[in-house]
Amino acid sequence: MRTLSEIVEMELTERDPVPMNWEEVEKVITSIKRISDLSGDGIHDKEMELLRGLAESLFELRLAKGLEDKRIEGFDERLSQILNGIKRAYVALISGDVPIKGGKVLCRCKSNLNLKGGKGVKTGDLVVMEFWQALTLMIAGYLSVVCRDGREIQ
Repeated sequence: MRTLSEIVEMELTERDPVPMNWEEVEKVITSIKRISDLSGDGIHDKEMELLRGLAESLFELRLAKGLEDKRIEGFDERLSQILNGIKRAYVALISGDVPIKGGKVLCRCKSNLNLKGGKGVKTGDLVVMEFWQALTLMIAGYLSVVCRDGREIQ
């Protein structure tokens, strides 16, 4: 079993994201949990602080690789999909591919939704909403953002 430190080291040295499955992640979590159960003295508290720092570094490394369009595989594969969706929507917005007025964009619902104010929309309906709200719902898979040329970002 690789330790969190070893995984971070591999992530630093490898060009592509290091594959990690749920089984391995759960083993790492279990070993960290043993340390956290001992916390309360200064040594174990410092060790937990270090482990949290390593976990944050691992996230940042995988995030950076995901933003470079490197495929993340394993337990956090969905992270790569979410990052790429955010990136596509952001680039389309800033480059003018997405029509925007007053911070609002056109979206197509992918499933029935009840929006703020009790307004219900059905699958296929077009709605106009604030970009950041649309991005959140897009990430969750409830809608797509509609571009000027009719393409939809999902």
